[in-house]
Amino acid sequence: MMTDVLPQTMTAIEIRTPGAPDVLTPVSRPMPALGDDDVLVRVRAAGVNRPDLMQRQGKYPPPPGASDIPGLEVAGTVEQLGSGVSGWRVGDPVCALVAGGGYAEYCTAPAPQCLPPPRGLDLVAAAAVGARGEQCAALRSPRRVRLKCSKSSSGRIRFPAPARS
Repeated sequence: MMTDVLPQTMTAIEIRTPGAPDVLTPVSRPMPALGDDDVLVRVRAAGVNRPDLMQRQGKYPPPPGASDIPGLEVAGTVEQLGSGVSGWRVGDPVCALVAGGGYAEYCTAPAPQCLPPPRGLDLVAAAAVGARGEQCAALRSPRRVRLKCSKSSSGRIRFPAPARS
């Protein structure tokens, strides 16, 4: 259910100090600031990947200007749109690649880094699409793509046929 009024704070997962998984702690944080070209995502699932694990261990600092909250891949629903965003509506399902902040109830994502979840994937599976899905979304053919990534993962995703103009 969508609400017209967003909360002032949200629950996020913070890294107390570098270490094992038990250093991840739920905390209350202010809602992220929405930029003109951003989409506010109500996060339903976040991917866990190598940079997240390295950040938790203190071996991968967030990029300058990025959130210190881990989480680079998210899926959820669009809750709010920046003034410069077109092509998305509040309530749309979305998956996105972000610079950080995904381990939270809400996360901002640059609109060009957002995709509709691939057909047949729920939001939990769509959170794992991340960068590979973004790279493949621009492909017009073939419609079926095999993803192969060094040391991390491989899989198959079927993308819907692009709209013809």
